[in-house]
Amino acid sequence: MALSFGGNPACDVFTRDAASECQLRALNAENRLADISILALAAHGLLSRETGALNSAGLVLSLPQSPDADGILTAKEIYNYRIGADLVVLSACSTGTPGAGEGLSDLASAFLYSGAGALLLTHWEIDSGAGVEIMKRIAIDQRTQDAQDYATSLQTALAGMLADEGLEKYHHPRFWASHFILG
Repeated sequence: MALSFGGNPACDVFTRDAASECQLRALNAENRLADISILALAAHGLLSRETGALNSAGLVLSLPQSPDADGILTAKEIYNYRIGADLVVLSACSTGTPGAGEGLSDLASAFLYSGAGALLLTHWEIDSGAGVEIMKRIAIDQRTQDAQDYATSLQTALAGMLADEGLEKYHHPRFWASHFILG
């Protein structure tokens, strides 16, 4: 995905142990999150009702690397970040699902408050393969259609995926209809 969007995988991609709450905290402290165009987080999403005492939706990252990190980046923590990304991709289950009586999800509210221009969110559990295919197609559309907005790129990506007979396994709405752009 970093290559597709024009990034440098050698310094812009954090996986496994490096994809941690501590790493994001350090990037924020260095103001690097304010200077990126796309922030993509592929993780397990937790609704606020699933986090228990945390009482805030969150993303489960790698295991804690320090005593002051629990491995869950919560919406409450994100409110303290400074994010300059035009697009934040929350590739996780139910990142756009609000709690009872809420208009936006905890995560959506937090990232928008922190400066994100647009968010790619999901309404329910997602299939990883379909998510990768959707993101690949959005990146290709963004690269080939200068200055096109992300919502149009998502629409183009979904239409292309549904027209692709080689991807028939993803044609059922449960694979693609969960994804939406906010912002």
